[in-house]
Amino acid sequence: MKNLPWKKISIGVIGVGVFAVALFYGITSTGTREPQTALNPAFAEYISSYTSGVISSTATIRIMLAEDAVTDDVVGSETSAKLFSLSPAVKGKTVWLDKRTVEFTPESRLASGQRYEVNFNLSKLMEVPSSLSNFIYSFQVIPQHYELTIDNIKPYVKTELVRQKIEGVLFTSDFADGDVVEKMLQANQDDKQLTVSWSHAGEGKQHAFIIEEVSRKETASKVSISIAGEPLGISQSSSQEIEIPALSDFKVMNVRVDQGTTQHVVVQFSDPLSEKQNLQGLIRSEGLSSLDFEVRDNEVKIYPAVRQTGSKTLTVEAGVRNVLDYRMKEGGTFDVLFEEVKPAVRFVGKGTILPSSDGLILPFEAVNLKAVEVQVVKIFERNIVQFLQVNNYEGNSELRRVGKPVLKKMISLENSGVTDLGKWNRFTLDLATLINTEPGAIYQIRLNVKKSHTTLACNEGDEDSESAFEQTEDWSEGEGESSYWDSYDDYYYGYDYDWRERDNPCHSSYYTGQRNIKRNVIASDLGLIAKRGADGNTTIFVTDLKTTQPQSGVTLELYNYQQQIIGTASTGSDGKAIIQSDEIPFALVAKSGAQRGYLKLPDGESLSLSSFDVGGERVNKGLKGMIYGERGVWRPGDSLFLTFVLEDKMKRLPATHPVVFELQNPQGQVTSRLVRSAGENGFYKFATVTADDAPTGNWTARVKVGGAEFSQLVKIETVKPNRLKINLDFGVDKIKAGTNNISGDLKVNWLHGAPGKNLMAEFEVLLTKAETKFSRYPDYVFEDPSKEFYSEAQTIFSGYTDAEGNARVNFSLEPTTTSPGALNAIVRGKVFE
Repeated sequence: MKNLPWKKISIGVIGVGVFAVALFYGITSTGTREPQTALNPAFAEYISSYTSGVISSTATIRIMLAEDAVTDDVVGSETSAKLFSLSPAVKGKTVWLDKRTVEFTPESRLASGQRYEVNFNLSKLMEVPSSLSNFIYSFQVIPQHYELTIDNIKPYVKTELVRQKIEGVLFTSDFADGDVVEKMLQANQDDKQLTVSWSHAGEGKQHAFIIEEVSRKETASKVSISIAGEPLGISQSSSQEIEIPALSDFKVMNVRVDQGTTQHVVVQFSDPLSEKQNLQGLIRSEGLSSLDFEVRDNEVKIYPAVRQTGSKTLTVEAGVRNVLDYRMKEGGTFDVLFEEVKPAVRFVGKGTILPSSDGLILPFEAVNLKAVEVQVVKIFERNIVQFLQVNNYEGNSELRRVGKPVLKKMISLENSGVTDLGKWNRFTLDLATLINTEPGAIYQIRLNVKKSHTTLACNEGDEDSESAFEQTEDWSEGEGESSYWDSYDDYYYGYDYDWRERDNPCHSSYYTGQRNIKRNVIASDLGLIAKRGADGNTTIFVTDLKTTQPQSGVTLELYNYQQQIIGTASTGSDGKAIIQSDEIPFALVAKSGAQRGYLKLPDGESLSLSSFDVGGERVNKGLKGMIYGERGVWRPGDSLFLTFVLEDKMKRLPATHPVVFELQNPQGQVTSRLVRSAGENGFYKFATVTADDAPTGNWTARVKVGGAEFSQLVKIETVKPNRLKINLDFGVDKIKAGTNNISGDLKVNWLHGAPGKNLMAEFEVLLTKAETKFSRYPDYVFEDPSKEFYSEAQTIFSGYTDAEGNARVNFSLEPTTTSPGALNAIVRGKVFE
């Protein structure tokens, strides 16, 4: 297929959401390339981009025109004109997203794997030649597939090995409803169906599951997992058996290599391990003298000192202990394959602004790549405010309106002095040597990864071939500039894409747009900080990013959203300037010689203030005021001594201007109103009182002065202590059996000293056996072992204390002949409201 430059514009789509749902997965390769209809290049004059390639079944169909086609009042509404027709037929609605972008939303999901032809009636929107009246093209929906992985088998509680659970993930190539996915998988153990819990994420493509209540028994068993594709509408099905070892069988279950940022080996055991044991020598690998271990549940993560490649033998010795301190009876050896890191590239650090230095240096890192393709798109200085209308500094939307490509170059990494390209190495791009940089422009730097750039030894025999999404672009002058550099090519998949080969670096399906990286940079030494107050003043500080020194003489321009200047100023010796504007500013532009600085000013773009105390009062009509009292809480009936402090810096109020005070109860009723026409240095005192039966809650003290109003919550609460001091005195040390009318005095006070008046008191006496002894006969025993004594508590007082917190307790003890000797009388009780 010819690679038409104008066609590359149309591969993109204006909304990220159109292809975002198809970011990771595409169609299965059939071994043959689908034919594509050649389109008339003349459409590029009228159509900027459109939905094409391989998309998700949940995607919408968008077309962006090169010029405005409707008015503002139509944006956001459904159009009655039939602009789209699809074959096979699809019902849906057509809505204008903006004056140039129209979107067709199907009523239901598109058919998996189906190829659709789109007929867009362009002539209904604008006058075009008859040959361009209908824009006809095609796209394909991602065929649905699934893939199952088992992550771990472990107990719920480390020390309870009987109850186990199996954790895994089911991946789908396209979006799948959670309810549908949950019907696909069934698990059984010993003819008993097991419950499966689900958690859905990854834009409907990643479905984590837990097979619950798996029994681990005295003998080994198996859990059978069956997956049916019918709920997804596909014929794919599979089954898998998972071994559940016997309770007495402590062994290694699985060994795998995690090739992530920190390469390590994961060894999974049948039992959780003791985290206190020293694994040095118990787990070892040939040729690796230094290993670090991390024990987590039933897994051991083994970290080599340096990144490994090739095959190694891992030995696990008998003697590894589980959480119950049992030792593994038999060890084993396992072949571990350390694969090479997959080809990738990444930027170093964050940020967009590059201060001037010896060149404009942009660092990046790459692994298993002998070259990268560098593309640069320049956003012109005069278009920066327009760029910020739809982007942040790192944005990528509608670039064709504000910039153009200025460079495409292959950069070799083999001549950089790096000896091992198979590990992550740092490289630098000196933009000053690649392009003629302008300090006021923003440049988007793209680093693209292609299959022909990899250093891996792939033996497919087509290393030099290029996939549909890897072909070289025509960057010739004139119409050749209409490349799809401003489109969302990251989400485009060619018709030879195979989802099952998405992670195979020796297959072309690995080298999709998601492997490429991009970053916007601006060459500037100007650091900008701006804060807008309620008075319409925008305070700006300008500093040198290299020295942090304030910059004087910097010209500042405030722009509104319509790119019109609404205020200008120049910084003083302290780098500060204040610009007054009635309109809310949208962007700030700073100019100092050839240097430029830009700052987007909408509220949503401000720095986070969550770590700072930014509380305070908004200045109301030029007046500031505060109300405070002599304490924080008052009781009903208390006097309130409140003070109002007034600050009138502008001296707008006359000296005798009245200050009105009102006190409102929680029901909003004004209970007190005072007026003061004179204060002492701005201090006005207001003394009032609440009724004894005043309602409790949040009252409001409100002050009105000069058209401004200030308020403060006043808490009126009934404060009750929650501790009592109780004293019960019977006046004697011992009470003898048979004594009648034993009397005691009960005294109850609150801890702060107030009497505990009208409090309920309940007391009871309990007789228990005591040791009978006489001091003159210490060596004799006076107990009768044939007798036992039991007693029940008897209530001796139940009543209320008087106004002074006093009460009289009277009771009698009858003589008993069943007592084995001396008794203890325990008096216990409680006092409460």
